[in-house]
Amino acid sequence: MQFLKVVLVSALTVGASCTYAADSLVKKYDFVLVQLRSENNRIAAMRKNNDNQGLETVLKDGAMVRKVMIKDFKENFDYCPVYYYMDTNLNLVKQRKFANILFTADSVPVNTLKIPDTGSNYLIVYYGHPNVQKKEFNANKNDGRFNDNQPVSRGLIINNADFEQISYIYKFSYQNFTFKMRKKYKDKSYISKRYDIEYFPYAGRLNSILKSFNGYFDIKLITGFAEEKIK
Repeated sequence: MQFLKVVLVSALTVGASCTYAADSLVKKYDFVLVQLRSENNRIAAMRKNNDNQGLETVLKDGAMVRKVMIKDFKENFDYCPVYYYMDTNLNLVKQRKFANILFTADSVPVNTLKIPDTGSNYLIVYYGHPNVQKKEFNANKNDGRFNDNQPVSRGLIINNADFEQISYIYKFSYQNFTFKMRKKYKDKSYISKRYDIEYFPYAGRLNSILKSFNGYFDIKLITGFAEEKIK
């Protein structure tokens, strides 16, 4: 099975924030924060509508997505330490208030992480829909060129410490079966049978990107069997 080389791209976030993320790119990151989905909004809606069957399904789906995402990073990411937090604590993460909200893959609380308010030597990642990205950026040379690729599906969204999107790794939704057919992905992937809840494993690709980091971040399209060039 031959894998195709992917063109490296990094980006300007376009849309709500419209801010450059390039000033936060560094050669070596101290750690990565992984955001886990709580499904709080869905849970609240089910409870409001007294939908006990739906509630049970959402609770199961949410737990499974968190489980496979943690397993993916635990087994396929060794570039730097990884800490996890629930999406309900996102505002605290943005404020760099990490006390009592971070934990390891083994659910051990992390209360010794001391990050200054100006610290930016880490990444924040989550699984979801990316923002539109229009500009490729070279962190070493402070220049770039425009890129017209549009995000078309969910994937691993990569943000700097200011929660500005700097890259993403994604697939097309119709390619889900290619992941499910590969044995090494089966216990690190999950698709709800009823709701729009899923996770597909990208920790290994992020690990490879960071280990070969040369000043560019990639926008990578993963098909399950091959990686495709993005021009």
